[in-house]
Amino acid sequence: MSTIDFVVRDDAGAIQRGSLAGADGSSIVVAQGQDVSLNLQRGNILSYVRQGQALQVTLVDGQVLTLQGFFTPEGDQLADLFISANGALSVVDLTAGDGNLLYAQYVDGDGFGKWSPDDDLYFVRGSDVVVAGVEPADGAEAGMLGTALLGGIGGLGLPAGAAAAGLGSALLLTGGGGEDNGGEDGGVDNGGGDGDTTPPVVAITEGTESADHVVNADDHADGVEIGGTGTPGGTVTVVVEGNEEETTVGDDGTWEVTFPPEDVPGGEREVDVTVTIETDDGTATTTDTVIIDTVTTVTFENEIVETDGTINLVEESDGFTLTGTNEAGATVVVTIDGTDYDAVVDGTGWTLNVGSGVIAGGEYDLNVIVTATDGYSNTATTSGIVHVDTVTDVTVDTSAAGGNGTVNLVEYPDGFLVSGTAEVGATVVVTTNMGGEHTVVATDGTWSTTFTSSELPDGTYDLVVTAVSTDINMNTATASGTIAVDTELDVTVVTQNAGGNGTVNAQEHPDGVLLSGQTEANAEVTVTFGTGSYTINADGAGAWSQVFPASEVPTGQLHDEVATVRAVDAAGNVATATGVVVVDTVINVDLDTSGVADDGIVNFVERRDDGLTLSGTSDAFAEIDVTFNGVSRSTSADGDGNWTASWPTSAIPLGEHPAVAVSVRAEDAAGNVKTIQRSVEVDTFVNQLEFDAGADADIGTVNGAEAAQGLTIGGVVEQGSNPVMVSIARLGSSAVMATEQATVFDDGTWSVTFDADDIDQGTYDATVTVTATDRAGNTDSISDNFAVDTDPNAAPDIEDYTDSSSGVKGFSMLTPDGVVDVDEVQFDGSSATDQPIGQRSDFDGETSIRFTSENYVQDGSHLIVTDTDTAGNTNSTLFVLDDTATNDVSFPMANLDGYNIGAIDLELAEDTDLTISVADIKAMSDNDDNLIIHGGVDDSVTLEGTATDTGDTQVINSQTYKVVDLGDDSTLLINDQIQFSTI
Repeated sequence: MSTIDFVVRDDAGAIQRGSLAGADGSSIVVAQGQDVSLNLQRGNILSYVRQGQALQVTLVDGQVLTLQGFFTPEGDQLADLFISANGALSVVDLTAGDGNLLYAQYVDGDGFGKWSPDDDLYFVRGSDVVVAGVEPADGAEAGMLGTALLGGIGGLGLPAGAAAAGLGSALLLTGGGGEDNGGEDGGVDNGGGDGDTTPPVVAITEGTESADHVVNADDHADGVEIGGTGTPGGTVTVVVEGNEEETTVGDDGTWEVTFPPEDVPGGEREVDVTVTIETDDGTATTTDTVIIDTVTTVTFENEIVETDGTINLVEESDGFTLTGTNEAGATVVVTIDGTDYDAVVDGTGWTLNVGSGVIAGGEYDLNVIVTATDGYSNTATTSGIVHVDTVTDVTVDTSAAGGNGTVNLVEYPDGFLVSGTAEVGATVVVTTNMGGEHTVVATDGTWSTTFTSSELPDGTYDLVVTAVSTDINMNTATASGTIAVDTELDVTVVTQNAGGNGTVNAQEHPDGVLLSGQTEANAEVTVTFGTGSYTINADGAGAWSQVFPASEVPTGQLHDEVATVRAVDAAGNVATATGVVVVDTVINVDLDTSGVADDGIVNFVERRDDGLTLSGTSDAFAEIDVTFNGVSRSTSADGDGNWTASWPTSAIPLGEHPAVAVSVRAEDAAGNVKTIQRSVEVDTFVNQLEFDAGADADIGTVNGAEAAQGLTIGGVVEQGSNPVMVSIARLGSSAVMATEQATVFDDGTWSVTFDADDIDQGTYDATVTVTATDRAGNTDSISDNFAVDTDPNAAPDIEDYTDSSSGVKGFSMLTPDGVVDVDEVQFDGSSATDQPIGQRSDFDGETSIRFTSENYVQDGSHLIVTDTDTAGNTNSTLFVLDDTATNDVSFPMANLDGYNIGAIDLELAEDTDLTISVADIKAMSDNDDNLIIHGGVDDSVTLEGTATDTGDTQVINSQTYKVVDLGDDSTLLINDQIQFSTI
C-alpha cells in the first residue's frame, strides 16, 4: 500500500496539505466549495463509489481513499475533485452509474508552471501505486504499470464499459517474463516460452459486485449464478465459501456457474469469489465479491399510534399517522381493511397519514398489515393491532334533586343532587348554567354529585345541568337535564284598611278589621289576627283579603296587634309576613295636682312669682285642652304622654279657694276622646295668727323665778300651719336672744317654751315675734313686747327685834323696796309657816313689823324675812333668833330651797355657832348662789367644802366683809368680826 499526498483548498484560497495512509483506510473531511487534489494518475484508480455523503476512491492496489462530506444527503456534489501527477492536473467529472457506482471523465488542465490559478493543486511527482501482485518492470514507473495493464485488458475485447475507472476487477497475470510483440499471433510473450503461447485470461462479468449485481431472494432461490469471460476452452474454477463449481469457457469466450442455495446461505453479506482459469498456456486468477441480500426488514410501531396505540374520535376526525421502520431505499405498502396504501419512506422510516373517514367508527381492534420491498426486490411483511375507540356515552338524571326534580327553599340548603351513567372509568365534568363545576369518575358505569347551595343561587329559574363525559381514550359525550329551582315566595300583608288608617279606635272597632295582601298566584294563605285564623287561596293575580269581625279584634290601650300571614306555593316554599294593626280603643288622661306649687296649693308668693302650671299624663302625642277657672289652654302630650299647661297671675284668684275647677279634655291619635274634672286649691294668705289672749295681749313682766323656770308663750294659728317660729330679743336690738319652733296642735293652737338660758338676766324690755307658715306656704308674723326683771331687791337688813316672855313680838328693819313677807321656820328647819304681820310701820327709813299676840314667835324658831319686788323677784334673810337651849343654830339648809336666802343674820342672837356647807349655800338661793352672813365677834361660822379666801373685802352698811370664793361663780361674804373657819 502507498501513501497518497493530498491538497485541500477552500474558497478563500487557504491550503491544507497532508497524506493518506492507504493501509489505514484513512479519510479526510471536506466541506462545501473546497477543491481536493490527490497525487494519483488515472491508471491508479480502479473505481469511484458514493457511500452516503462520502466518496470512496478504490485504487488498483486495493487501497480505498474516503472523502467524508463530499456529497449532500441527497447525493449532490459539494466539492471539486482533481488528480495530479508528474506535473499534470485533471478535473474528475463524476456521473452516477448503476447503484452507487460513479463514472469518471477527466478534463486535463494546463501544465504546471503556466501560471495557472490551480498551481496549488499540482504534484510534480507520480504516485507509487501498483496492481496487487505485479512488480513494475525494470526502469518502469509504478504509476504507468496500471495504465498499461488496463490498456492491455481493453485489447482483450472485454464488454463495453470496462474502462479504466469502471472495470470492476483487477487482473493478476502470470506467465513468461519478457514482452514480445512480434509474435505472429499477436500474443504476449512473457519471455518464458517459445514465443507462440498466449497466457489465459479470465474476468468476472456477471453475478458479482464488480458487475453491479446483488443476489436477492429470488436470485438466491434459483441458486447463485456467477459468470464472466475468459480464454475459450479454458477450465474455470469458481470458489465461494469453500464450495467449488467448475465450468469451461465457451467458444464465445463466456462462462457461467450456479451455486445451489444451500452452498451460499442467504442473508445480507459479502462473499469473496475466486475465479481461476487454466489452459495449456497457463493459469490466470481473479477475485471479486458477491453481494448477498436476500432479506429486508419492516416494523409497524402500532403501540405509539397517537401516542397510546388507540385512535379516538378526535384523532380519527383529524386523521392519524401510522409509522414504522424499514430498510433504506425500500418501498412500503400499508394494507388497512383490504385496501393498500403507499407509505412515504424517508431513509429507514416510513409514514402513512390516514385521513378522516378511512376507518369505521366504533370500538374495535383494527388489523394493519405492512409490506416493505427493498431496492433488491426483497419483501418483508409485519402486522399490528391498533385499538379504535371513537364512541362513548353519558346520561343525566335530575329527578332526585329536591326529591322530585324541583328544589324549593327548604330543600335548597341540602344542595342539588344529580346523577347519571357513563362509560366505566370515564371522567365526567358536570356544570350548570348558573356556575359551579364538579368532576367525578364513573367507576361502575354510574356517577353522581351534589352542588351545594353556596355554589348555586337561590331564586326561581331552570337549572340546566350539563355532563361532559371523557372516556379513557379521550372520547367525549354530552348530555343535559333540567332542575326546576323555586326558592322564592313572597307574601305581604296590608293593614292600612283597618280603621281606615291602620289604627282601630273605639268608634271603629265595631266594624271589624280588613286585612289584605299579595303573594304568588293561587298560593294557599293562612292569615291570623286577634282570636281569628282563616285559610284562603290567593287569586290568579296573587291577591288575597280577609275580614275579621269585631268579636275577633282585640281592644285596649294603644298597642300593636300583630297580623301573621303564611303562604305556601306549589313548590312547597313557605313565606311569612307580619303586619301591625294599631289597636287603641282606650284613652287615658290624668291631672296631677300634687305638683302644683310643690304642695298642691297655690300660695301668694307662687301666684305672684310663678303663676300656675298644671301637668298630667295621657296617651303619647295626644291633643290636650285644659280649662282652669274658666281660662283654657291647649297643648300636646310628648312621646311619653306627659303634658303641661300654664296660666299667668291674673288668671289665679286671690284668697282661699279650696277647689278651683279644672277640666282636661284629651284626644289621642286614634281619635279616642276623654274628659276629666279636677280642682286646684288656691290659698294666698294666713287666715289666723294670735297670742293666747288676743293679738294685743300683754305678756307681762318676766321675773327671775319665771326666767329660771323658762318662758312659755302660746297662741293660735291657721290649722295645718308649719312651722311657727318664735323669737325673743331686747327691744330695739337686732340681736335675737333665742328662736324656737313652736309646737302646733291639730286645733291650730301653738306653744313654745324658752329655757332659762335663752333669757338674758337683768332688767330690760323685750320683744317676742311669731312667724307662721300655713300649709299653702303663706307666711305671716305678729309681735308683742314684755318686760324682763330678774334682779331682786337686796336681802332685808334686820336692825333689832322686840322680845317678851311670850315670844318675839316683832322686829325692825331698814325699809325694803318691795313687799315684806315673814315666815316662821322651826329651829331644825323641818318646817316653815307663814307668819302673819299684825302691823307694819314705816318711819324715817325703817320699817317696824309687829305680830299679833297669838302669833308671837316662840323660842326654838327663826324668821325668814322676804322682800318681793314689783316684778315678783324675792330675796330673803334668815333671821336667827336666840335659843335658850343651845347656841348651835345649824340645820339642813337644803330644807329652805323654796326661799331665795340671800343673807343669814346672826347679829341679834348671842353666841351662835353655825355650821354650813358650800352645797347648802348653793341650794339656798336660785337668784345667784351668793350668801351674806351678818354677825359679830360672839358668833362663829364653820364652812364645809371647798372655799378660797380671796383676801378681798367688801363694805356693807359700814361693816367690812371677807370675800370667800365658793367656785362656780358662787361667793360668800362674811362679816370679818365673825369667827370663821373652813373644813
